[in-house]
Amino acid sequence: MRRFSKINKASPDEGLGFNSNFELYRARSALRAGAGYALTVKPIWAWAVLSGAKDVLNYSWPTELRGEIFIHAARSFTEKEYGEVLKFLFSVDEKLLDAAPEYKALMRDWAGRICGRAELVDVLPPLPTKPTSPWHDEGSFGFKLEAPREFKVKPLYKGALKFFKLEPEIVRLLEAAK
Repeated sequence: MRRFSKINKASPDEGLGFNSNFELYRARSALRAGAGYALTVKPIWAWAVLSGAKDVLNYSWPTELRGEIFIHAARSFTEKEYGEVLKFLFSVDEKLLDAAPEYKALMRDWAGRICGRAELVDVLPPLPTKPTSPWHDEGSFGFKLEAPREFKVKPLYKGALKFFKLEPEIVRLLEAAK
């Protein structure tokens, strides 16, 4: 007797949170219907990605998702975290330190909002043979991003961990608000 309650092989879309082939089918159908996927990151990383400075986001999990994704800035981000990230930005490129928005402006204009979009073109392995970006942390999967586009209007939106689905109506509104 075959049991369906246990999945022996991980789905390639496991990083999207799909637990069954049915969920994967529904997600792919939603994309065809005009839905989109967003990824929540810390507000300073959203700024760094969408300004074109940061081309890799680091995660402990991989994904098979490729193509356009929306960048959502998390609401939670402390001034202490901000200071630590500024030190890191300075170590990568001194010019970024001057270009980075102030903490209060970042929280007012970016936090809790869908801030833009980028193309997810590749997932770099956790232990790269050659460093491909100063942003790729050893031991993490590197989500390689290209063609970032910041939205002029950044609508408030509740995010989620990992990738989360945006309904087609939301995607159409974001397209219209560019």
